[in-house]
Amino acid sequence: MTEEEDLRREVLRLREEIDELKSDKKHEEEERIMKALQWLNLGEAKAKAYIYLVRKGKATADDVAEGAQLYPTTAREVLNSLTATGIVEREKLETDSAGRKPFVYTPLPPSELLRKQAHHIEQTLSELLRLEFVKKEGEIQFKTPLLPIRIEIKRVRGEKDRESQEQQSKKERE
Repeated sequence: MTEEEDLRREVLRLREEIDELKSDKKHEEEERIMKALQWLNLGEAKAKAYIYLVRKGKATADDVAEGAQLYPTTAREVLNSLTATGIVEREKLETDSAGRKPFVYTPLPPSELLRKQAHHIEQTLSELLRLEFVKKEGEIQFKTPLLPIRIEIKRVRGEKDRESQEQQSKKERE
C-alpha cells in the first residue's frame, strides 16, 4: 500500500465515524423528544406521528405512515385521535383527480401543545386538591383550595436572561 492509499482509507474511516456520531446525536435527540411527548401523555405512535408532522409542516396519513414508520391503519387511527384532542388539525386536500380526496394534517405548534397540556395538568391538580379534607368535631369536611393551581411557562435562554427575569418577578411582586 502506498501512503496515498493509506491516507484515503483513513479519510474514509473518519468520514464514516463522523456520520455515525451525527446519527447517534440525532437518535439521542429523537429519544429525548419522544420521552417528553410520552410524559405529556402521548403514546409512542402518537409521538412519532406528531414529531413527523412538526418536521414536515403538513402531511397526508400515507405520508405520516411512511415517515413515522407506522402501519397505515395505525397512522390513520393515531391521526384521528390527535385530531379529536385538538393536537392536529385536518382538512381535505384539494386535488384535480376523481375519487376520494385525502385529508392533510397540520400539527399544533409545540409551544401550544405544551400550553394545552399544562392547562390539563392544572385542572387535574386542582381537582385533586378538592379531595383534601379536614376532620372537625368528628365530621369529615372537604376543603376547597383557596386558589386553583397555575403552571407558568417561561423561556429561559441564558444565565443573564434568567437573572433579569428573576429581577422582574421580584419587582412585580413588590
